[in-house]
Amino acid sequence: MSLRRVDISPIQPDWVPPNCKFQIDDIEQPWTWPMSHFDYVHISHLEGSVAEWPALYAQAFAHIKSGGFVEVKEIDVELCSNHVVYAKKPGKVTKAEE
Repeated sequence: MSLRRVDISPIQPDWVPPNCKFQIDDIEQPWTWPMSHFDYVHISHLEGSVAEWPALYAQAFAHIKSGGFVEVKEIDVELCSNHVVYAKKPGKVTKAEE
């Protein structure tokens, strides 16, 4: 198994396992890998740094092999206050409301 980590910033550690490669790239630009290239795409902790989430998801799903997985781990901040009522975002459904 080999792993490839993509980051826009050159913050990679000096030592990594031999099956791990780092690549500096912008995930919001068109991906340069072939379509159906990956078995697994993991997206994590990009909150506040992605302008077009639907475009990122489209690229991730276009680049996984048939039967592959896309895993996304992000936070969802819900504003609340004792003094101000915040309107819900149209179309937003939380898991608890489904």
